[in-house]
Amino acid sequence: MTTVDDKQICLPVVDFYQALKSLVSDIGIAEHKSALTLLVETYEADRVVFSVGNGGSATTAAHLICDLTKTARPEGRRALRGVALTDQALMTAYANDVAYQETFSAQLAAIGRPGDCLVAISASGRSPNILNALTVARDMGIRSIAVLGDGGGPARSLADVAVVVPHADPGIVETVHVAVVHSLTAGLRQHLGSAAVTCSQ
Repeated sequence: MTTVDDKQICLPVVDFYQALKSLVSDIGIAEHKSALTLLVETYEADRVVFSVGNGGSATTAAHLICDLTKTARPEGRRALRGVALTDQALMTAYANDVAYQETFSAQLAAIGRPGDCLVAISASGRSPNILNALTVARDMGIRSIAVLGDGGGPARSLADVAVVVPHADPGIVETVHVAVVHSLTAGLRQHLGSAAVTCSQ
């Protein structure tokens, strides 16, 4: 039976959590506020929030829409309308029949409208299908939020708002991205709840 060195196991675990601890305080509050403002404006205009992401970020993109449409809705308020463009059938159809880099942009071009909002989630900010989606969004008058890592890559300059996790490790970046999803959800719920109280007085 192989003996596992406790130090070999513990050090990566400790390093991972230490990195998370420092990054939480490094996330830009101003960028969070701008992203939340854009989501609120999308809600108030009764437009749609779309989300995109690859791999682990695809699940975060779906998680975001789940939380924004369900968890962020206070009792008595309508839900924000949201769609995650990560459906396996559509993604694989475009990847197989057209090109993988068109998996999100083609969907957005088909169902997006001016005034909608795109949330693009990417650890690198360099994935061609993410960049294409952001470009199509800009061309269509769809505002965009990019939730990124590792400096943001080219996606940073294509988005209206960029929330960047300043770390190169995809696992750490993706973990913080889930926290970003939850913070935006909490912010939207708080805003809608406060608005509901104000309107009833």
